[in-house]
Amino acid sequence: MGLREEIIALAKKEASLREHLVPLLKESGESKVAIQQSTRDFIDYILTTRDSKPLAQNEVMQLLKRAKVPQKPPIVRAKPRFKQGDHLFLDFSFGASTSAFMGEDPVTGDPLDLSTWNCKRCVCIAADSSSVTLEMDDGTTVMCPWGQKPTKTPLFKFTPKIQITGTPPLEIIYLKEPGKSPIPKKQEMQAVNYLGRGGKGEQRALNYYTGCCFGWRLNKQGQPYFQVMAQQRYQIDGTGCGKKPWDAVRPTSFNPLKGQVLYIGLLGHRPKGWEQKFAQIKAQSLAP
Repeated sequence: MGLREEIIALAKKEASLREHLVPLLKESGESKVAIQQSTRDFIDYILTTRDSKPLAQNEVMQLLKRAKVPQKPPIVRAKPRFKQGDHLFLDFSFGASTSAFMGEDPVTGDPLDLSTWNCKRCVCIAADSSSVTLEMDDGTTVMCPWGQKPTKTPLFKFTPKIQITGTPPLEIIYLKEPGKSPIPKKQEMQAVNYLGRGGKGEQRALNYYTGCCFGWRLNKQGQPYFQVMAQQRYQIDGTGCGKKPWDAVRPTSFNPLKGQVLYIGLLGHRPKGWEQKFAQIKAQSLAP
């Protein structure tokens, strides 16, 4: 019996749960990622057995050390953010407003709509503590008075494709925003509550990842986090802008103190006997 059929069976059995199961039916029918049934079952099994009790920080770190994930030095942000000679690109697909981030003609001061060069590479030809002047790919010179703002701008540094050496692929089940979508306490709901992959504009809480981990480091607060080149989150720089002339991908970060790591392990090495244990859970949940 597949996930959708199990939800339907449970809805028929428990009238009081139907209003909560209808959204799950819609979710299971509109899954955006093709995940094998065995993986769906494993996710449900972890949700059930962990009972919203994530792995502790020291447990996660021990697992990373067993997988021989190296520690990396803390990231030090350069000040100012950009300097002369840097190769950059514009990308408004992350929510930055074109009206809030206008450019200027450095000679006349006339406003310039930067969306003309959206997802285009450019070179920083001048910079000070607050602004940058860019030479666009068509030769146009544009001054951005907001160019040195540290975050939430449409200007990014271009990073050429590099070869990253990481661990063997890991399998991770992670609740990024556990407070917004708690796992139901009833075991019957847990056994079928597959929430699927989160994504831009979606409110799904559970995230499933596989990929190579190339290091862990401490953030400014001294909290450890690790980064994975997650297959479920591979995205070309400039998502939403079509094909690009570069292949740089962004790693996915995991912080066991900010999110909840429900499972982490080497891909293909799940706990022995989990299938039999999960079959017993489903049998108990769906029994008349």
